Amino acid sequence: MSIERGRDDERVWQREDVSGVDGSVCEGWGDERGERADTVCVPDVWPVPDVWKGGVVWGSALAVSDTILGDVPESEVKSETWIVCPDTHVAPVGSVEGGIDPRADSVLKQAIRIVRPDGFVHIGDVGEWESASHWQWTKRKRPPFEFMKPLIMADVRAVNKWLDEIDRELDKAGTTKRMVTEGNHEVWCDNFAIEEARPEFGAKALMRIKERGWEWHEHGEFAKIGKLNLTHGGHFTGLHHAYKTVLGLSASCMYGHFHNVESAHVMHLGGAHGAWAIGCLCKMRKKFLGGKPTSWSHAFGIVHVEANGQFHVEVVDIFDGVAYMYGRRVEAK
Repeated sequence: MSIERGRDDERVWQREDVSGVDGSVCEGWGDERGERADTVCVPDVWPVPDVWKGGVVWGSALAVSDTILGDVPESEVKSETWIVCPDTHVAPVGSVEGGIDPRADSVLKQAIRIVRPDGFVHIGDVGEWESASHWQWTKRKRPPFEFMKPLIMADVRAVNKWLDEIDRELDKAGTTKRMVTEGNHEVWCDNFAIEEARPEFGAKALMRIKERGWEWHEHGEFAKIGKLNLTHGGHFTGLHHAYKTVLGLSASCMYGHFHNVESAHVMHLGGAHGAWAIGCLCKMRKKFLGGKPTSWSHAFGIVHVEANGQFHVEVVDIFDGVAYMYGRRVEAK
Protein backbone atom coordinates (compact mmCIF):
# COMPACT_ATOMS: atom_id res chain seq x y z
CA MET A 1 0.00 0.00 0.00
CA SER A 2 1.23 3.51 -0.78
CA ILE A 3 0.08 6.78 0.77
CA GLU A 4 0.28 10.27 -0.73
CA ARG A 5 -0.65 13.42 1.14
CA GLY A 6 -1.01 16.97 -0.08
CA ARG A 7 -2.80 20.28 0.22
CA ASP A 8 -4.58 22.27 -2.49
CA ASP A 9 -6.98 25.20 -2.61
CA GLU A 10 -9.98 22.99 -1.86
CA ARG A 11 -8.82 20.58 0.83
CA VAL A 12 -6.11 18.69 2.62
CA TRP A 13 -6.07 15.24 1.15
CA GLN A 14 -4.64 11.80 1.63
CA ARG A 15 -4.61 9.17 -1.06
CA GLU A 16 -4.11 5.48 -0.36
CA ASP A 17 -3.63 2.85 -3.04
CA VAL A 18 -4.44 -0.65 -1.87
CA SER A 19 -5.07 -3.84 -3.78
CA GLY A 20 -8.65 -4.57 -4.61
CA VAL A 21 -10.42 -7.55 -6.08
CA ASP A 22 -9.87 -8.57 -9.70
CA GLY A 23 -6.81 -6.35 -10.08
CA SER A 24 -8.70 -3.22 -9.09
CA VAL A 25 -7.25 -0.19 -7.38
CA CYS A 26 -8.86 1.45 -4.37
CA GLU A 27 -8.50 5.03 -3.29
CA GLY A 28 -9.39 6.47 0.10
CA TRP A 29 -9.48 10.13 1.02
CA GLY A 30 -9.15 11.68 4.47
CA ASP A 31 -9.33 15.11 5.98
CA GLU A 32 -6.64 16.83 8.01
CA ARG A 33 -7.87 15.02 11.14
CA GLY A 34 -7.14 11.71 9.44
CA GLU A 35 -10.77 10.63 9.19
CA ARG A 36 -11.48 8.32 6.27
CA ALA A 37 -14.03 9.05 3.59
CA ASP A 38 -15.72 6.47 1.43
CA THR A 39 -13.40 4.31 -0.60
CA VAL A 40 -14.15 3.49 -4.23
CA CYS A 41 -12.70 0.44 -5.98
CA VAL A 42 -12.94 0.05 -9.72
CA PRO A 43 -11.26 -2.42 -12.10
CA ASP A 44 -8.09 -1.21 -13.80
CA VAL A 45 -9.60 -1.81 -17.22
CA TRP A 46 -11.49 0.09 -19.91
CA PRO A 47 -14.07 1.44 -20.45
CA VAL A 48 -13.57 4.33 -18.08
CA PRO A 49 -15.92 3.90 -15.09
CA ASP A 50 -18.60 6.42 -14.24
CA VAL A 51 -16.68 7.57 -11.18
CA TRP A 52 -13.95 8.91 -13.49
CA LYS A 53 -16.25 11.69 -14.55
CA GLY A 54 -15.69 14.70 -12.37
CA GLY A 55 -12.67 13.15 -10.69
CA VAL A 56 -8.93 13.07 -11.18
CA VAL A 57 -7.03 10.37 -13.06
CA TRP A 58 -3.85 9.25 -11.29
CA GLY A 59 -1.48 7.87 -13.92
CA SER A 60 -3.14 5.01 -15.74
CA ALA A 61 -4.90 3.55 -12.72
CA LEU A 62 -8.29 4.85 -13.84
CA ALA A 63 -9.55 4.63 -10.28
CA VAL A 64 -10.70 7.75 -8.49
CA SER A 65 -12.68 8.69 -5.45
CA ASP A 66 -16.27 9.65 -6.22
CA THR A 67 -16.69 11.40 -2.88
CA ILE A 68 -14.05 13.52 -1.18
CA LEU A 69 -15.46 14.09 2.27
CA GLY A 70 -18.55 15.58 0.66
CA ASP A 71 -16.43 18.56 -0.48
CA VAL A 72 -16.21 18.02 -4.23
CA PRO A 73 -15.75 21.33 -6.12
CA GLU A 74 -18.88 22.40 -7.96
CA SER A 75 -17.03 22.46 -11.28
CA GLU A 76 -16.25 18.75 -10.88
CA VAL A 77 -19.71 17.69 -9.78
CA LYS A 78 -21.57 19.34 -12.66
CA SER A 79 -19.05 18.87 -15.46
CA GLU A 80 -20.17 17.01 -18.59
CA THR A 81 -18.49 15.24 -21.47
CA TRP A 82 -19.93 15.28 -24.99
CA ILE A 83 -19.04 13.54 -28.22
CA VAL A 84 -19.59 15.65 -31.33
CA CYS A 85 -20.06 13.71 -34.56
CA PRO A 86 -19.54 15.43 -37.94
CA ASP A 87 -20.86 14.59 -41.41
CA THR A 88 -21.54 10.86 -41.84
CA HIS A 89 -23.49 10.85 -45.14
CA VAL A 90 -25.03 7.44 -44.43
CA ALA A 91 -26.41 5.82 -47.59
CA PRO A 92 -27.64 2.43 -48.86
CA VAL A 93 -25.09 -0.11 -50.03
CA GLY A 94 -24.05 0.69 -53.58
CA SER A 95 -24.64 4.43 -53.32
CA VAL A 96 -22.65 6.33 -55.93
CA GLU A 97 -21.93 9.41 -53.83
CA GLY A 98 -22.68 8.62 -50.19
CA GLY A 99 -21.86 6.28 -47.39
CA ILE A 100 -20.17 6.37 -44.01
CA ASP A 101 -16.61 5.08 -43.92
CA PRO A 102 -16.83 1.73 -42.07
CA ARG A 103 -13.51 2.18 -40.30
CA ALA A 104 -14.38 5.69 -39.10
CA ASP A 105 -17.78 4.38 -38.01
CA SER A 106 -16.13 1.62 -35.96
CA VAL A 107 -13.83 4.08 -34.20
CA LEU A 108 -16.76 6.39 -33.35
CA LYS A 109 -18.75 3.55 -31.79
CA GLN A 110 -15.74 2.40 -29.79
CA ALA A 111 -15.28 5.98 -28.60
CA ILE A 112 -18.82 6.00 -27.22
CA ARG A 113 -18.01 2.86 -25.22
CA ILE A 114 -14.75 4.30 -23.91
CA VAL A 115 -15.85 7.88 -23.15
CA ARG A 116 -19.40 7.06 -22.04
CA PRO A 117 -20.42 10.65 -22.69
CA ASP A 118 -23.18 12.59 -20.98
CA GLY A 119 -24.27 13.96 -24.36
CA PHE A 120 -23.96 13.25 -28.08
CA VAL A 121 -24.36 15.78 -30.89
CA HIS A 122 -24.52 15.05 -34.60
CA ILE A 123 -23.82 18.31 -36.39
CA GLY A 124 -25.58 17.43 -39.62
CA ASP A 125 -25.51 15.59 -42.92
CA VAL A 126 -26.48 12.43 -41.11
CA GLY A 127 -27.43 10.94 -44.47
CA GLU A 128 -26.29 11.50 -48.02
CA TRP A 129 -29.94 11.71 -49.14
CA GLU A 130 -28.89 11.30 -52.77
CA SER A 131 -32.46 10.39 -53.71
CA ALA A 132 -33.71 13.86 -52.69
CA SER A 133 -30.83 15.78 -54.21
CA HIS A 134 -31.80 18.44 -56.71
CA TRP A 135 -28.38 18.19 -58.35
CA GLN A 136 -29.23 14.95 -60.12
CA TRP A 137 -32.01 16.69 -62.06
CA THR A 138 -30.10 19.70 -63.36
CA LYS A 139 -30.05 18.33 -66.91
CA ARG A 140 -33.25 16.31 -66.93
CA LYS A 141 -36.76 16.53 -65.60
CA ARG A 142 -37.43 15.07 -62.18
CA PRO A 143 -39.75 12.05 -62.38
CA PRO A 144 -43.06 11.86 -60.49
CA PHE A 145 -43.34 11.03 -56.79
CA GLU A 146 -44.28 7.40 -57.46
CA PHE A 147 -40.88 6.87 -59.07
CA MET A 148 -39.00 8.77 -56.37
CA LYS A 149 -40.59 7.19 -53.30
CA PRO A 150 -38.78 3.79 -53.42
CA LEU A 151 -35.44 5.56 -53.80
CA ILE A 152 -36.11 7.84 -50.84
CA MET A 153 -37.34 4.97 -48.69
CA ALA A 154 -34.08 3.09 -49.36
CA ASP A 155 -32.22 6.11 -47.97
CA VAL A 156 -34.61 6.28 -45.03
CA ARG A 157 -33.97 2.64 -44.11
CA ALA A 158 -30.19 3.05 -44.28
CA VAL A 159 -30.11 6.25 -42.20
CA ASN A 160 -32.48 4.94 -39.54
CA LYS A 161 -30.58 1.67 -39.29
CA TRP A 162 -27.42 3.63 -38.47
CA LEU A 163 -29.24 5.92 -36.03
CA ASP A 164 -30.68 2.82 -34.32
CA GLU A 165 -27.12 1.50 -33.91
CA ILE A 166 -25.98 4.80 -32.41
CA ASP A 167 -28.98 4.92 -30.08
CA ARG A 168 -28.14 1.43 -28.82
CA GLU A 169 -24.53 2.43 -28.16
CA LEU A 170 -25.66 5.58 -26.34
CA ASP A 171 -28.20 3.62 -24.29
CA LYS A 172 -25.47 1.22 -23.16
CA ALA A 173 -23.20 4.16 -22.30
CA GLY A 174 -25.94 5.86 -20.27
CA THR A 175 -25.91 8.91 -22.54
CA THR A 176 -29.15 10.77 -21.97
CA LYS A 177 -28.64 14.01 -23.93
CA ARG A 178 -28.80 13.74 -27.72
CA MET A 179 -28.99 16.49 -30.32
CA VAL A 180 -28.73 17.00 -34.06
CA THR A 181 -28.18 20.18 -36.04
CA GLU A 182 -29.68 19.87 -39.51
CA GLY A 183 -27.22 19.69 -42.41
CA ASN A 184 -27.61 20.96 -45.95
CA HIS A 185 -28.21 17.39 -47.18
CA GLU A 186 -31.17 17.11 -44.80
CA VAL A 187 -32.45 20.34 -46.33
CA TRP A 188 -32.72 18.45 -49.64
CA CYS A 189 -35.40 16.31 -47.96
CA ASP A 190 -37.17 19.38 -46.61
CA ASN A 191 -37.23 20.96 -50.07
CA PHE A 192 -38.57 17.74 -51.60
CA ALA A 193 -41.33 17.62 -48.96
CA ILE A 194 -42.33 21.20 -49.78
CA GLU A 195 -42.29 20.68 -53.54
CA GLU A 196 -44.39 17.52 -53.26
CA ALA A 197 -46.65 18.92 -50.51
CA ARG A 198 -45.78 15.89 -48.37
CA PRO A 199 -44.55 17.13 -44.96
CA GLU A 200 -43.96 13.56 -43.81
CA PHE A 201 -40.94 13.51 -46.13
CA GLY A 202 -39.11 16.26 -44.24
CA ALA A 203 -35.78 15.20 -42.74
CA LYS A 204 -36.91 15.43 -39.11
CA ALA A 205 -39.84 13.11 -39.77
CA LEU A 206 -37.87 10.69 -41.95
CA MET A 207 -35.22 10.22 -39.23
CA ARG A 208 -37.89 9.87 -36.49
CA ILE A 209 -36.13 12.52 -34.41
CA LYS A 210 -39.10 13.16 -32.12
CA GLU A 211 -39.66 9.46 -31.49
CA ARG A 212 -35.98 9.03 -30.68
CA GLY A 213 -36.11 11.85 -28.15
CA TRP A 214 -33.36 13.84 -29.82
CA GLU A 215 -33.24 17.64 -29.68
CA TRP A 216 -33.56 19.12 -33.19
CA HIS A 217 -32.04 22.34 -34.50
CA GLU A 218 -32.98 23.63 -37.96
CA HIS A 219 -30.33 24.20 -40.60
CA GLY A 220 -28.34 27.34 -39.80
CA GLU A 221 -29.41 27.39 -36.15
CA PHE A 222 -26.99 26.87 -33.29
CA ALA A 223 -27.15 24.29 -30.55
CA LYS A 224 -25.19 25.04 -27.40
CA ILE A 225 -23.29 23.06 -24.78
CA GLY A 226 -21.86 25.35 -22.15
CA LYS A 227 -20.37 28.35 -23.93
CA LEU A 228 -19.68 26.40 -27.13
CA ASN A 229 -22.01 26.86 -30.10
CA LEU A 230 -22.56 23.98 -32.52
CA THR A 231 -23.98 24.07 -36.03
CA HIS A 232 -23.60 22.26 -39.32
CA GLY A 233 -21.50 25.01 -40.87
CA GLY A 234 -21.32 27.03 -44.03
CA HIS A 235 -22.01 30.42 -42.50
CA PHE A 236 -18.50 31.48 -43.48
CA THR A 237 -16.71 29.80 -46.37
CA GLY A 238 -13.51 29.77 -48.40
CA LEU A 239 -9.90 29.54 -47.33
CA HIS A 240 -9.35 29.81 -43.56
CA HIS A 241 -13.06 29.34 -42.84
CA ALA A 242 -12.39 28.66 -39.15
CA TYR A 243 -10.75 32.06 -38.74
CA LYS A 244 -13.62 33.71 -40.60
CA THR A 245 -16.13 31.86 -38.41
CA VAL A 246 -14.68 32.90 -35.07
CA LEU A 247 -14.28 36.49 -36.27
CA GLY A 248 -17.77 36.66 -37.77
CA LEU A 249 -19.55 35.14 -34.79
CA SER A 250 -17.42 36.70 -32.04
CA ALA A 251 -18.16 33.48 -30.20
CA SER A 252 -16.81 29.95 -29.99
CA CYS A 253 -18.22 27.43 -32.45
CA MET A 254 -17.75 23.83 -33.59
CA TYR A 255 -19.02 22.80 -37.02
CA GLY A 256 -18.66 20.40 -39.94
CA HIS A 257 -19.78 20.75 -43.58
CA PHE A 258 -16.30 21.30 -45.08
CA HIS A 259 -15.07 17.78 -44.22
CA ASN A 260 -11.64 19.06 -43.21
CA VAL A 261 -10.06 19.70 -39.82
CA GLU A 262 -9.25 23.31 -39.08
CA SER A 263 -9.20 25.58 -36.04
CA ALA A 264 -8.58 29.21 -35.17
CA HIS A 265 -8.51 31.31 -32.01
CA VAL A 266 -8.91 35.03 -31.45
CA MET A 267 -8.91 37.31 -28.43
CA HIS A 268 -11.72 39.83 -27.97
CA LEU A 269 -12.24 42.32 -25.18
CA GLY A 270 -14.82 39.91 -23.84
CA GLY A 271 -12.35 37.01 -23.78
CA ALA A 272 -10.89 34.31 -25.97
CA HIS A 273 -12.95 32.47 -28.59
CA GLY A 274 -12.22 29.57 -30.90
CA ALA A 275 -13.67 27.81 -33.94
CA TRP A 276 -13.22 24.15 -34.76
CA ALA A 277 -14.10 22.38 -38.01
CA ILE A 278 -13.99 18.70 -37.11
CA GLY A 279 -13.74 16.87 -40.42
CA CYS A 280 -16.11 14.08 -41.42
CA LEU A 281 -16.75 10.35 -41.05
CA CYS A 282 -17.96 9.73 -44.61
CA LYS A 283 -16.26 7.98 -47.49
CA MET A 284 -13.82 10.36 -49.07
CA ARG A 285 -13.91 9.10 -52.65
CA LYS A 286 -16.83 10.77 -54.40
CA LYS A 287 -17.80 10.51 -58.04
CA PHE A 288 -18.66 14.20 -58.26
CA LEU A 289 -15.08 15.09 -57.31
CA GLY A 290 -13.79 13.53 -60.52
CA GLY A 291 -10.69 12.17 -58.81
CA LYS A 292 -9.68 15.58 -57.45
CA PRO A 293 -7.62 15.40 -54.23
CA THR A 294 -9.15 17.15 -51.24
CA SER A 295 -8.21 18.27 -47.74
CA TRP A 296 -10.89 16.05 -46.20
CA SER A 297 -10.04 13.96 -43.17
CA HIS A 298 -11.76 11.72 -40.65
CA ALA A 299 -12.22 13.08 -37.14
CA PHE A 300 -14.74 13.82 -34.40
CA GLY A 301 -14.80 15.96 -31.27
CA ILE A 302 -14.81 15.35 -27.53
CA VAL A 303 -15.90 18.35 -25.47
CA HIS A 304 -15.57 18.62 -21.69
CA VAL A 305 -17.90 21.26 -20.27
CA GLU A 306 -17.48 22.70 -16.79
CA ALA A 307 -20.21 23.98 -14.49
CA ASN A 308 -19.56 27.60 -15.44
CA GLY A 309 -19.92 26.81 -19.16
CA GLN A 310 -16.20 26.85 -19.89
CA PHE A 311 -15.20 24.00 -22.18
CA HIS A 312 -12.19 22.05 -23.39
CA VAL A 313 -12.04 20.65 -26.92
CA GLU A 314 -10.28 17.51 -28.11
CA VAL A 315 -10.31 16.81 -31.85
CA VAL A 316 -9.75 13.09 -32.38
CA ASP A 317 -8.11 12.47 -35.75
CA ILE A 318 -8.62 9.11 -37.45
CA PHE A 319 -5.92 8.00 -39.87
CA ASP A 320 -6.32 4.69 -41.71
CA GLY A 321 -8.89 3.56 -39.17
CA VAL A 322 -6.69 4.33 -36.13
CA ALA A 323 -7.22 7.01 -33.47
CA TYR A 324 -5.88 7.82 -30.03
CA MET A 325 -8.05 8.97 -27.15
CA TYR A 326 -7.24 9.20 -23.45
CA GLY A 327 -3.82 7.74 -24.30
CA ARG A 328 -5.32 4.57 -25.76
CA ARG A 329 -4.89 3.34 -29.33
CA VAL A 330 -8.26 2.59 -30.92
CA GLU A 331 -8.31 0.65 -34.18
CA ALA A 332 -11.29 -0.05 -36.42
CA LYS A 333 -12.69 -3.54 -36.14
